[in-house]
Amino acid sequence: MSHDVYGKFGKFIFRWACFAGALLIIFNLFWLGAKPEVVTLFPLDPPLDKVVHLLVFGLIAALLWFSAPGGLPYLVFAMVIAVAAADEIHQRDLPFRT
Repeated sequence: MSHDVYGKFGKFIFRWACFAGALLIIFNLFWLGAKPEVVTLFPLDPPLDKVVHLLVFGLIAALLWFSAPGGLPYLVFAMVIAVAAADEIHQRDLPFRT
């Protein structure tokens, strides 16, 4: 009986840890992305910067997927698209970003 409770508790902790990880990445995406020095910190040429975007948003999607009970693919997809759109709008207003 206690094994079932531990299993449910373990899943609960895992889901919250994944959600917290996704929130941490999203927070840093906006907070660090607003700093002028981040542009010169990782100077990436055009093909490589898209790969990094794909990896970061893929990681956010994976963490949100693992945090959502049952996967909820449409909700995860909508959340990642919303974060990406908000990031692009945020970058548009920064004078040092292109």
